[in-house]
Amino acid sequence: MIDVYICKRDGHYTQFYAEGHADYAERGKDIVCAAVSALTLTLYNSLLELSDVPIMEKQYVCQESPNLFIPYPSDKTDLLIKQYRIGIEGVQEAFPDYVTLHLEI
Repeated sequence: MIDVYICKRDGHYTQFYAEGHADYAERGKDIVCAAVSALTLTLYNSLLELSDVPIMEKQYVCQESPNLFIPYPSDKTDLLIKQYRIGIEGVQEAFPDYVTLHLEI
């Protein structure tokens, strides 16, 4: 199961991360993992290239993927994360046994 977490504080998205494995298919052929990975990497790269907001990464022990924090969110970062949320919701709808979106709002 892939768990995707998106957090919103004071009206702005401030954190996101994904963890786990879908185990939909063998590695290299897992379309669910590929979809979540593509969306997550696109969001990360879009935040770096399209916004002027620094991104902070924190890696915790026993966690494969870093938590990504947005210390100074803006309307632009909110729009990018909302697009990510819509994409993850689509993957979750198509593969509910393999992806869970957790919204902390």
